[in-house]
Amino acid sequence: MKNLVIVALLVVATIGQVFGQATREQIAIADREISKAEVSFKKAEKSFDSQKAKKIAELKRDYRKQEIAGNRSENKTEIDAALKATKKLQSQIDSVNALTANADMYAKKAELKKWQDKKAELLAQFLEVKDSKKTLANADTTKSAKSDPVALNIKKKSAKADDSSDEETAAKPAKEPKEKADIYDRKIPTEVNRIDYKQRDRSYDLRRDDLVLTKIEQNINSAISPGGQEGGYKVIFDNMYIEPVDFKVFRSNGEQYTSVMVKPGVKRTKYLLPGVYFVHFYVAGKPSGLPCKLTIDGKTYDYDGESCFNFAYMPRFGR
Repeated sequence: MKNLVIVALLVVATIGQVFGQATREQIAIADREISKAEVSFKKAEKSFDSQKAKKIAELKRDYRKQEIAGNRSENKTEIDAALKATKKLQSQIDSVNALTANADMYAKKAELKKWQDKKAELLAQFLEVKDSKKTLANADTTKSAKSDPVALNIKKKSAKADDSSDEETAAKPAKEPKEKADIYDRKIPTEVNRIDYKQRDRSYDLRRDDLVLTKIEQNINSAISPGGQEGGYKVIFDNMYIEPVDFKVFRSNGEQYTSVMVKPGVKRTKYLLPGVYFVHFYVAGKPSGLPCKLTIDGKTYDYDGESCFNFAYMPRFGR
């Protein structure tokens, strides 16, 4: 009987070895094909991104030409035609921007997924054969131990010794390493008070604030009119639209800070304190377009040859 079991195990082991070798070769082939498919997909993706960027650049050039033509013209018909053309071109730009892939990329992605699925299937088969061989070996070992009373007695004594060892381990209280306890007991030195500790901890923020204040001080004479009636830093509001525009300035927390009404074709100056603001554009009492961010941090700008801290404008075609 033992001889038959040994022969059966040898046959199963031989078959498993042959099958395992063949499966390894197939997995290696799948790995090579996956690498090729990944390279091919990356090339297709790069080509798509290049074509997309090229098309967007062409549309933006056409958009800019129409915008310039409308700005230079005084004829209402030509201005309306330029406005329609810019809207159409903007719609095309948005459509191209929304694209994420083309047919070539989809095909390359499908090829890559096919080989990835094939590799996963081969790995599952290989592990299944390996587990079956281990199960047969364990069954043979158990059968041999049952037929040998000496081995069975040794196994029982070993299990009993393991149980007693587990009971002793559970009875002993767990000791925490000294190094870990020292870490838990660590405190802030008593000679450093809370204010100094927090200032030291925020040293990077403090240095950054100092640099901003220094920059503001250096640019203050060139960016602020000394005779300005209002306190603050010079900001320009320019209305190039055909109707009056109300520039409403809000703080970052949503609170309205100030409002500047500007007539068509006119620029107005307002003096604002440093900070981050959001400018909302209102035409005839209704909001027009999206708000723009207005940051006053000491950086100067040159707007139409005029020095200022920042600016906001309404384009001729609106927002």
